[in-house]
Amino acid sequence: MDSNGQVPFDRKHGYFAKLALRKGSVSLVVPIAAGQTALWGVLYYSFAVLIQPMCEALKWGRAGVTSAFSLSLLVSGLISVPMGRVADCFGARQLLIWGSTLSGGFILLWSQTSSFPVFVGIWIALGFTSAAALQTANVVYVQHLPAEMRRAVVVSSLFTGFAAAIFVPACEWLVSYWGWRHAVMVLGRSASFAVSITPWLYRRGEHQHRAVKKIKRERMLNIGRSCRC
Repeated sequence: MDSNGQVPFDRKHGYFAKLALRKGSVSLVVPIAAGQTALWGVLYYSFAVLIQPMCEALKWGRAGVTSAFSLSLLVSGLISVPMGRVADCFGARQLLIWGSTLSGGFILLWSQTSSFPVFVGIWIALGFTSAAALQTANVVYVQHLPAEMRRAVVVSSLFTGFAAAIFVPACEWLVSYWGWRHAVMVLGRSASFAVSITPWLYRRGEHQHRAVKKIKRERMLNIGRSCRC
């Protein structure tokens, strides 16, 4: 790495050398990237496969089902700015952990419901949890890997780019053999796989978390001083 924080071109390994992470950083980036791949695949790409069998089994209209999904996207977009402020002030790790945990739980609840209003409520809730689970991963890199932030984001994006290629055919196979309810149950457990990143998140970056808390206290003090003025 040069003085500007850039990795020079490696004649032996080519441009892949620019993606090389330090050993300590891999233990944080790889679990988060794997969990993000599962969450993107379950929350977004698999939904298109599940629409038709779910509507046929429950006698729901496609317009209503896709409207619930669109409403979830709207909620996720509206809550993203406040979620970013919370992550900035209190740290993104807890948001990522709880968002992943609750997303898996709501997906399992989806597999058991036959009520359309409950289905809509589940996807509204998933709008909140998906914002916490999917929009805070890069913030974790910024807070805990500032020197390798760009490479961490690129490596994580390479992982999540395979979400559609993995989960769309897998979901089609599950639906064809087990039906849509069992498919959603398996997907919910796959989303809960993202919760397995929590040991790495708790072990990795505890000393950085103290620095985040110190920054938060300084910001609160600055806000207090500006209010008194």
